[in-house]
Amino acid sequence: MWYEEISGTIESKDFVLWIVISEIKEEFRERTELGFDGAEVQVICTELIESFERFRRKLSEKLEMVIKENGSIPPTYFYYAPVDYEIIGDAPNFGEKYANVKEFQRKELPPFLDVIVKVFKVYEDREFLRDLYAKVRNSQLYDKKLKMYKVNAPLENASIEIGRAKAFTPGWLENESIRLHMEYEYMLELIKSGLYEEFFSDFKNVFIPFLNPYVYGRSILENCSFIVSSANPDETLHGNGFVACLTGDTAEFLSIWRIMFVGRQPFKVNDGQIILEFEPILPGWSFDEKGTISFKFLGSYNVVYHNPQKIDTYKTEDSKRVVLHVEGHDVTFEGGVVPEPYSKTVRSGQISMLEIFF
Repeated sequence: MWYEEISGTIESKDFVLWIVISEIKEEFRERTELGFDGAEVQVICTELIESFERFRRKLSEKLEMVIKENGSIPPTYFYYAPVDYEIIGDAPNFGEKYANVKEFQRKELPPFLDVIVKVFKVYEDREFLRDLYAKVRNSQLYDKKLKMYKVNAPLENASIEIGRAKAFTPGWLENESIRLHMEYEYMLELIKSGLYEEFFSDFKNVFIPFLNPYVYGRSILENCSFIVSSANPDETLHGNGFVACLTGDTAEFLSIWRIMFVGRQPFKVNDGQIILEFEPILPGWSFDEKGTISFKFLGSYNVVYHNPQKIDTYKTEDSKRVVLHVEGHDVTFEGGVVPEPYSKTVRSGQISMLEIFF
């Protein structure tokens, strides 16, 4: 039985679909409880793709629905409480009963930043994402005192059954704190989605090197696991960084750094040829008093950007001039694109320096 073949309202069809899928799942668990028999079967690719497309379509429809229901900020987690059921027999343990549930009531947990990151990964509509960003800034996910993003909204009305997050004091560890890994994931999605103004409006408030070290409580040259948010009852801890466990924020930061300095894809294939084009996303204030900024590319040589007017590089459509310093002589390219064979020369590290003039 498939979804399109089920009659009734959307709610009743979804309920029947849940029953069918649950039965299939339980049957699979029974058959594989002691392992797999190792038998292989051939599957027609088109049939597999068709099934995946149906799952994708169903999930997309539901995602659209919950986004609309929740004013653009979808809930991260649901749980379901049975409101109509019948007892159908005794369970084997602890005097429990088997029940056949006829109707559930859906309940939602407060939003988590994780779901916002996933929405950014799924949607490409920039105006929709810009509106979502504004709504997050006006939600309880945003710490107005620290101007940072919390891992979740308040859990005060949630049951302890949701897990250990509820057990922590608000603003601490996994409950309403600034989880750096999650916050950096969100910032990464902002810049990947082209929301550059929004990204840089948060930049100095979010990234550790710009924090007040006396508030942060440790070196601003090192990240931490979490920062105590203003939800914590102890105001003296607000903004303090703690290392409670390993964190993945360095990976997100390196990805952000790469996009900021070289763009999403510096090397491209055009008409069968490898070309090199730097497309930095840098604000004017990031350049020094001479209008320059430099970095090491591919671990081999320095790249120097010259931007005397200190323009925001993501706002200009002006062509760039690229100068390669190769074996004692210079090679210049107008327009910012380096063609073959010099693109391969750069990629193999056979230059001494590369300069780009805006």
